[in-house]
Amino acid sequence: GKATAHAATNSITNLTVTFTGSDMNSGATPPGAITSNIRVTFIDLVANVSGSNLTIATTPSGAVVIDLPNDLLTLAGTATSPTGGAMSAVANADLSGVTKASSSSSSSSSSSSSSSSSSSSSSSSSLFTFIGGPEANIYKASPLGDTITSGGGADVITLGAGADTVIMPETAGSTPVTIKGFKAGTGGDILKVSNFLVTTKTSLVTTSNILDTNVATGPTGTPKTWVNGDVILAVGNLDAAKIASMYADRPSGALGFGGEVTTTDNKAYLAAPNSARKAVMLTADVTGNTFVWYITNSSGSGVNTIAADEVKLAGVIEGVNTLDLAGFIAGNFS
Repeated sequence: GKATAHAATNSITNLTVTFTGSDMNSGATPPGAITSNIRVTFIDLVANVSGSNLTIATTPSGAVVIDLPNDLLTLAGTATSPTGGAMSAVANADLSGVTKASSSSSSSSSSSSSSSSSSSSSSSSSLFTFIGGPEANIYKASPLGDTITSGGGADVITLGAGADTVIMPETAGSTPVTIKGFKAGTGGDILKVSNFLVTTKTSLVTTSNILDTNVATGPTGTPKTWVNGDVILAVGNLDAAKIASMYADRPSGALGFGGEVTTTDNKAYLAAPNSARKAVMLTADVTGNTFVWYITNSSGSGVNTIAADEVKLAGVIEGVNTLDLAGFIAGNFS
């Protein structure tokens, strides 16, 4: 016969096959002619574990959540098991072999994903959601637009062809999260930093608001004002100490960290804070990568001062340099 329903719930363990004498050339019924315990198992999600690596290479019928802290793999909100090994062994996931579905099946999958998105701890409607643990995880995204949560380890996240969302950890770890293949601009990827900022503000994410610390004259004009929760873009080869000094007034003639001589007395790139607050700064130079910094202005150094130890490197976006920094828009952050 033909199985018209073939989801995992349609699997059976008691298929019966019976042979009679009329089935035999001899006309005699053979011994053991009735077998009633044949199993037929349907698999909704083809997921395989090899060592510490989980691989999925097929488009699933519903939303998939890979939850490493809870050693859990779910499909449409229901726990399922991979082949080859246990979820407790998994540290990495490779979904890059998933093929992009046709428009009709993609629409169907999107609907399934939306209806089951409540099963994920991130309120995403992505077909694939990955939740990393505190250890270093390697994740390769599908081309369908995944949601990837870093657990704060030395993670390496390679994004796919779809519009992915990377959820950054609440605090900067000892080793930054590495993100590869990030697409800035309209329809691009999203860097979610609200675990750190709580409320992310993006009014400074415009080309005209990019701070260029490579300018030979140093800071001029009115220092850029900023508020709690802002995302700030800056050009230059910057580290924690240099970023902290961007908030301090420079007297005329002072030598800047880029070798520039300040020509205007008592100017700063950014206005000194007057209250405890947080910000995220993305910095990039002419070549290389973009660095994601967490800035926490607390009362320890005084609320009017940013100290170097209040600036922590949280992430590195590989291959995005000064020329690409201008491509970021408010929609790339949440």
